Amino acid sequence: MKTAIVCNTPLQVMNALNIVINDVECCKNDCDLYLIMNFRDSDRIADRVETTELFRHVFRFRSTGEKITSFIDLLSSRKILSTYEFSDRSFMDMRYDNLFVSDRNLLGVALNYISRCRNVYVFDDGIATYSGNSISDPSNYRYPFLNRLFRSDVLSYKIRKLFVNNKEFCRSQISDHIEQLPLLGKKNPVFEVLMRVFDFNVSSEIATKKVIVLEQPLDKKENYNQKKFKEILDEASVDTSDTLVRLHPVQKDIEYGDYRIDHINNLWELECIKSISNEHTLISFYSSAQFSPKLIAGKEPYVVFLYKLFLSRYDSRECQMFEKMVNEFKESYEDDGKIFVPENIDELKEIIKKRG
Repeated sequence: MKTAIVCNTPLQVMNALNIVINDVECCKNDCDLYLIMNFRDSDRIADRVETTELFRHVFRFRSTGEKITSFIDLLSSRKILSTYEFSDRSFMDMRYDNLFVSDRNLLGVALNYISRCRNVYVFDDGIATYSGNSISDPSNYRYPFLNRLFRSDVLSYKIRKLFVNNKEFCRSQISDHIEQLPLLGKKNPVFEVLMRVFDFNVSSEIATKKVIVLEQPLDKKENYNQKKFKEILDEASVDTSDTLVRLHPVQKDIEYGDYRIDHINNLWELECIKSISNEHTLISFYSSAQFSPKLIAGKEPYVVFLYKLFLSRYDSRECQMFEKMVNEFKESYEDDGKIFVPENIDELKEIIKKRG
């Protein structure tokens, strides 16, 4: 059966390669990849994906910045596709039995509209996939509304299965059928392909540093108290010589003094498989990257969530979600004492001191 996979992040590309190489849902020999090119090095990654010859076609799309502004526009696949730039139009005549998506991007909606796919599968998109329903969140109320209005179902996915990297941790309500993807370890045939596709640099320092700080842009966070990561690290007396800072892809030229910054920027999920150990400490506000070693590689590093130190109050719906996910994360660990949510700098200092 003909299969299409839609991706718009490196993590999704990684999972798509795992799906195809391991012939999930018999897609290995008749699969097309649709890439939304909105991530760093997307062209080079797309070029290397093409060299694997695992897909019949690798179609590339770029957002035009145009927005869908009316319900009626959502009923037209051509109008939806006008929000993307693409040169190869041959996909317009293709029809698919199976569609794999990770999120509610409009390209997936358009492909499903055109093909009326027999089977729609959702696959792992990080921590958002593991709780609630990441496909039909409240912002997407318009799709089921339009389906009822026009007595149609083309705008809603009838999801047959959800495929994740860690079935045990998954609490998603997307589907009653949750399946485990092939484990992403060095024994998986996809591993060497991933190393080539993402051009993994073995000079990475992550394996040699005890503390990894995962920076995040916080300016748009509700109740953000304007503190900076470096300020909190300094106040907590984090050892600069044994710490590596990974900047968020949208961040540039942040001053970190004596702390070393990771300028290699290997795919984090590959670092989780190859470099992260159970003795590492991962520090961040609240990042999906802190969950990745457990979800991707079954490893249990020390994890410190700092969101209470960056917020003037934490009674928002988002913070309630943080607390819920952290509690579930603790339940998945053999030693839940390795996961911390400090209330103040003194508690963080004590955590760092014990880890030192």
